[in-house]
This record gives sequence, C-alpha cells and structure tokens, in this order.
Amino acid sequence: MPSEVEYTIVFQPSGARGQAAAGTTVRDAARQVGVQIESLCADKATCGKCRVLIETGRFDRLGITSTIEHVSPIAEDEESYLAPRRAAWQKQGVEVAKLRLACQARVCGNLLVFVPESSRGNRQIVRKSARERRIDLRPAVRKYYVEVEPPTLAHPLGDWERLLAALMPAMERVHTEPGWQPPAPDDLGVDYPVLLKLAETLRERQWKATVTVWDDREVIDIQPGYQDEAYGAAVDIGSTTIALYLCDLHTGEIVASDSMMNPQTAYGEDIMSRISYVSEQAGGLETLHRAVMDALNTLLKRARRERQLKPEDIYELVIVGNTVMHHLALNLPPNYLGLAPYPPTIQRALNLKARDLGLEVNRGANVHSLPIEASRRRQYGRAARRRALQPGRDVADHRRGHERRTRARQPPAPAVHLHADRPGLRRRARRVRHAGRARRD
Repeated sequence: MPSEVEYTIVFQPSGARGQAAAGTTVRDAARQVGVQIESLCADKATCGKCRVLIETGRFDRLGITSTIEHVSPIAEDEESYLAPRRAAWQKQGVEVAKLRLACQARVCGNLLVFVPESSRGNRQIVRKSARERRIDLRPAVRKYYVEVEPPTLAHPLGDWERLLAALMPAMERVHTEPGWQPPAPDDLGVDYPVLLKLAETLRERQWKATVTVWDDREVIDIQPGYQDEAYGAAVDIGSTTIALYLCDLHTGEIVASDSMMNPQTAYGEDIMSRISYVSEQAGGLETLHRAVMDALNTLLKRARRERQLKPEDIYELVIVGNTVMHHLALNLPPNYLGLAPYPPTIQRALNLKARDLGLEVNRGANVHSLPIEASRRRQYGRAARRRALQPGRDVADHRRGHERRTRARQPPAPAVHLHADRPGLRRRARRVRHAGRARRD
C-alpha cells in the first residue's frame, strides 16, 4: 500500500500539475493529471516508449525543487533496457543522466518531468502554414560549375588561384541581373574547410568541380563534377512553437515544412521566466540554447528525410524570433532584456557559421539572424510605425538591400503580464495597456 505522503509533480510541455503519492510510477502520476505517455509493453520496461527526462534544479516559478534523486533508483529491468542504448543517445545530444522510463521510475519527491514528443500518447500537433507570395528570387547561395586549367611546369599556379580564374567568368555567366558586378578576386574569401579538401576535389573529376559561393563574398563548399542540390531553411523560433520551412534555393519552392513545441517550455512557459531561469540557474543559458538547437536539428532531420537529402545539401538558414528567443538561440545572455532600459546584446543582423551553433547542415552553411529592436523608447515613441513592426510580432520577411528592412521584436517586459486560470492550464501571455493606451495588433 503506497505511503500517504504526497509530492508535487509537474509535466512539461503541457504544464499539467498535480499531487502523486510516494511510490506511484511517473506514468501513473501522468495519467492522473491527464498526460498520456506511450507504452507498448504493459509497463515491462522492454519497449522504451515511455522515456522521460527528470529536470534538475530549483524552479521558483513552480515552487518546487526537482532532482534525479526524487525518483526511485534504476532497477535491473530498466537498466537492461537503458544500458546498451546510452552511448547512442548521448551522441544524439540526449541528456542520459536525466533519462528514465516513466513506467519504472517511482515518485520519491517533488518532480518536474519533461515528456519528449516521441513519448507523448496525445501528441500536440503544431502547424504553421507558409503563405505563398511573389518575390524576386535572389538567393544568397549560388552554385557555379567550373572547369579549371590544370597546372604545368611552365605555369605552376596554386590550386586556389586557378579556381578563381575559372570561377569569375562562371559567375558573370550566371548573373544576368542589371548592375551586377563580380567581386574582385582578392575580395572573395574561402572557408577553411574548403581549403582542406580543395586539392583532392579538383583532381577527383579531372579539374571539373562545382563551387558554392555565399553572398558573392565567400566560397563555402566545393564538390567534384557537376552538382546542383542547394537548399535553405527558414526558421521561426517562437516561445511556444518552432516552425521550419525547407526551400529549394534554385526555385524558391517550399519543399518540406515541420514544426514542434519549443522544448524550452520545460524551463519556463514565457519569456520572463526563461530570463529568470538563465539568471538563477548555473549553466541555464547553455541549457536553453542547447534545447532549441536540438529541436532545430530534429526538424532539419525530419525535413531531410522527407526529401531524401543529406545534411551537406543545406547551405543557409534564416532565423527569426522575438528578442529573447533570438538571444537564447544564439547563446547570448538575455539577462538585461528584463531590466530597464532593456538593451539587447546586439541589434543588427548577424551572419554566423552553422557549425558554431552545432547545427547538422553543411559545414560551410551560414545562419542569418534578422535585426531586432527591443528598446521601449523606440517601440512606443513612434506612433506611425508600420503594422509589421508592432511589438511582439515575429516577422519572417526580410529583403536584402537598403530599401526595406524587417525586424524581429519582443514585447517589452512591462507590457507582458501572465495569468493562470486554474492549476494544470498553460499560462497565457496577454498584451495589456501601456501608459494608459490600449494597443491593437
């Protein structure tokens, strides 16, 4: 007979909360509060469908402290399932130290439990549709087929210099738009991993190769022979959901799309609680950054599988989100976004290497983040600001050039209030009046 002692248990990302008697399995506790966790083996620890993560730390917003010691030790049946799989999960970025089978782990204290999407019996279906619109197709990434003159004793010029001599005419043939000027050879850079394989790649197909150039300023890949696969991804990182759209860079067609709940909800359901988590928890910033990067890698993998692509086929990502999501995605501390005068670390657009963020795409791929504005004075001091730039609106439209720039913004801290109608419901953010004036979307 279970003990009469009861503990608080909270399940994320649903936010469901309840009391569970000591000795209750995590899966039974989930069922009691309406959270369905998969199981195909009748709780025999053989299918592994009920994998959950036990979060560790003090969660002041929830009023609980959760640790892995607040569940029963791993028994023999559970260990026999987990042990041979830990190494593979760790390579995939799973925090194996937090991993337990919900059908075997028993409640021994207060818990915050994250239920991965693969373990949810009643999975939340998230859809963000892409609107078709006519645009001028000017991709930042282009591919050029070249045939390079081999070196001779009379002209032993370096491989890079020979490649440039063939690349410049190829770029001029491809670019037909009025006013386009080729870059000067000395202004065209090369990504270091390209140099590492340059010599072998040129000789693999008798000096015939395909060169990938980003923004007419850097060679980011070289492939033997003729290759034409080139894809990019547009990513909308919301505080609740993350949506990804895979695009063919030659045609502009959206060839795959997918979305999922933002796993950061396990650490805070709104932007202010996530700022607090980073401020109060050791390693909090890295935890939230890794959570969103792991989610992006999951979406990228699913989109690639749908089109039977390789990671090397994706050359650029454009990400957009409110200012806090922007900072967490780029591993920038958001602490001062919650304190007057709410300054971001950086406002202008950024171009980063995807490999520096741990994204599973081409090693030379670029990540472009849109510029942001988070200043209260700017947000509320311009009455005639365009609708597309209203506070809190995630904007995924960005034209290169100086004629128009679209920015991603967040609601400033004083304008965001939270309320919970009753325990177990997700807190909902609502915009309220600022300085006595109601603002409409």
